[in-house]
Amino acid sequence: MNTSKISLRVTHETDQPALSMGQKEFNRLVNQVETSREALAQWQSLALNYEQKLASDYDPQLRIFQSRQADLVRALDEALSRVLGTKILTKSELKAVKTIICDMAEHLLMDTGDDTLEQIYNKHSDIEFAARQATALEHIKANAAEIFGVAFDNSDELNSFEDITAQLQRQVEAECQRRSDESARHGARPKTGKQTAKQKAAAAKLDAAENGASLSLREIYRKLVSALHPDREPDPAERARKTALMQRVNDAYKKRDLLQLLELQVAIMQIDERAMAAVSDDRLKHFNKILQDQCLQLQQSILQVQRPFREQLGLGLHQTLSPKMIMSRLLKTIAELKQNTASLDREIKASTNLYAFKQRAQDYKDELKTR
Repeated sequence: MNTSKISLRVTHETDQPALSMGQKEFNRLVNQVETSREALAQWQSLALNYEQKLASDYDPQLRIFQSRQADLVRALDEALSRVLGTKILTKSELKAVKTIICDMAEHLLMDTGDDTLEQIYNKHSDIEFAARQATALEHIKANAAEIFGVAFDNSDELNSFEDITAQLQRQVEAECQRRSDESARHGARPKTGKQTAKQKAAAAKLDAAENGASLSLREIYRKLVSALHPDREPDPAERARKTALMQRVNDAYKKRDLLQLLELQVAIMQIDERAMAAVSDDRLKHFNKILQDQCLQLQQSILQVQRPFREQLGLGLHQTLSPKMIMSRLLKTIAELKQNTASLDREIKASTNLYAFKQRAQDYKDELKTR
């Protein structure tokens, strides 16, 4: 049964022309929960569609692009072999082509593990790839040790950035666990400080609000269970319907989803707008406490779904981000990959023509000047 269009707002009554503060707050929180629900659903849908789009379009196109890059590295290597001993390229143009070959080969070796390009890299570089990687890893280890205050065990095989990251994570986790255990040992001692009367009153008020909210939830839950319990229904079709509704009731109760429980009450006609208007101020306070908690949980869930996208784009929590923006960026990236792949195809073709190759060498030299 669809309850998405059910309104749970408290409305004006003839004998009560104005809503109370609690009723206004209830309506505001209901709106906020519904808006957050919709936003979370949109982000969850985006996350699923994003992963599907990555698998169906982006990843295959990236593999094609990287394959064309590898083809261009080989084509440029062959073109250089043909012009060696000639004066077709100047020294600066020759150096530029070698730099482009090494740059592309290095990225491909690191990103794809295509070891067939290592020989070409070594052929055109002053330092062999393995030696350059070993030096880079030592720098990373030294910087990580300085920043995080950990020491790497030389007996460990740290042959990649991933190995270093994994080792670093293990050491950081071990240190956090050590500090946690130490804190727990010291924290086991009883506190000697006494609470003031004001602190005791605040704590008691907080406990009372939490207990009242829990009692309100439990009361709604019991009413729904009493009305929907499938074991009391002789008709098989109605029993199946109530079983499905009871599953929703149980899920909502476990999540402390007050709005869903109230919507289910409306759906089975246990309450209506008049009943909501008649809810006491004390009970509304309990309802509002639960709805506030729901709002916070929903916002946290939204942030959790957003987190990888924000990290990917380098955006802070207060910077605007929308599902439409994320998917638009992905589609743009896929389109750019296709364009760049077509450009690589033209470069590969140009490398077979000496005069076209000469022009590309000049272009490479100009590009390197702007770096």
